Formats: sequence, C-alpha cells, structure tokens
Amino acid sequence: MSHRPFKGDDDDDDPSGPSDTSTVAGLFASPPDWLVTQLVVYRKDPAKHLKPLCAAVAAVVLGDGALGPEVREEVERILEEGAQS
Repeated sequence: MSHRPFKGDDDDDDPSGPSDTSTVAGLFASPPDWLVTQLVVYRKDPAKHLKPLCAAVAAVVLGDGALGPEVREEVERILEEGAQS
C-alpha cells in the first residue's frame, strides 16, 4: 500500500495546518491520519510492524519506501521518546 498521495497533502481536516513531511520529526510532530492509524497497528506488534512503518515514513519523507532503513533509527528514537512521555 503506497502512502505517496499524502506527500504534500494540505490535510484540510487538521485546523493546525498541514504536517511537515520534509523530516521524520516533522511528520511525527503533526501526524496525518494515515500515520496515526499505522501507529495503532504498529503498537499491537512492534516487531512485525516496524519495517512497514519505516517504509511508509520513508515513502513520504524521502519519496521512496525502499529507504525505510534510512529512517529506522530516527523512527525508533521518536517512538521510544513517545513511550516515555
């Protein structure tokens, strides 16, 4: 499943404006609906869903889901910080 159509989406449903899709941190700071949904799935079985989550994030931030390993460390760090909050 490709999440590429969300890149640059103005996300009219979010009154705070569009999410920043230029960085992993920006994407997680103001997550679009698809990311919120994917995080729910991830939390059910992190070991199984980390790779697809990273692929989806890379598809948006870097324009290529195959670059999931490139964003994995930052995704894991953000998820760890969120778990501690």
